[in-house]
Amino acid sequence: DRKRLKYLFTRVTKYSLFLGLIYAGISFLVFPLGVKLFFPKYQAAIPIFGVMSLILVLYSLYKIFRMVLVVFKEQKALLLRSIDESLFAPLFLFILLPIFGVVGTAIEWVLTYTMTTVLFYRYLVKAHPYLSLRIKDLFSFDKHDKEFLIKIINYSLRLIKLKKI
Repeated sequence: DRKRLKYLFTRVTKYSLFLGLIYAGISFLVFPLGVKLFFPKYQAAIPIFGVMSLILVLYSLYKIFRMVLVVFKEQKALLLRSIDESLFAPLFLFILLPIFGVVGTAIEWVLTYTMTTVLFYRYLVKAHPYLSLRIKDLFSFDKHDKEFLIKIINYSLRLIKLKKI
């Protein structure tokens, strides 16, 4: 049922993207404070983690697209992932390391994941056009989202109560 699959794919991608954004925001804002407070001699690594926090957003999409490609047995796209990583990662490192130093490794990772995520999505939509995503669908909040959020909150509260016992 393509309509149901599109609905599920959109919802899973939407929720995964929101979690990725939340984790990236927390990592970007809280991690530097934690390092400064608890590990002050590692403050030089903070810019690397700032750049790498972007990967949490990309990774949230990448994992969903990859899983769907695996389910559809789209090995060609998965093989392209290995090829693009093998070719572009060293090229990006060759260019970025002299310019940005060790931060260039984090930038390379973001660029490689961006390329792979875009490649996976394009391949997925090309093979299964009904799975195309609209920005409006990813950033809307409807009654189904509200019901799901309430379930998550209630479940979390039950877990917290159980832990207190």
